[in-house]
Amino acid sequence: NIKLVAQILGQRPHIHLLTAHTPELCIELALARHPDLILLDINLPGLDDFEALRKLQQNPATRDIPVIAITTNDLPNDVSKVAEAGFVDFLTQPLDMQRLIALVDKVLLELPQYEGVDDT
Repeated sequence: NIKLVAQILGQRPHIHLLTAHTPELCIELALARHPDLILLDINLPGLDDFEALRKLQQNPATRDIPVIAITTNDLPNDVSKVAEAGFVDFLTQPLDMQRLIALVDKVLLELPQYEGVDDT
């Protein structure tokens, strides 16, 4: 999925994708690079992904970064758990690439630094 996401998002000249294979590394990269958006697979090994989101939300340097959950589950309880945790939205696997693009564009275009950018 990472390679496919990188290929799809690579078509957007204003997007630079960083990848992390654990929630801990995601937090570390977020603190070091302060990305505009985080896609967080909530089934990664290591730190509980909801705890990773809480750590991002509690840190002044990362609390305003929107986080989209990527999950293999599409059960109603999981969907409500993702929304209640504070993710801005979620994607289910296998990824629907059109939904991924639309959601990333929507979230980014709501950020002040992307005002006037339109790659759709």
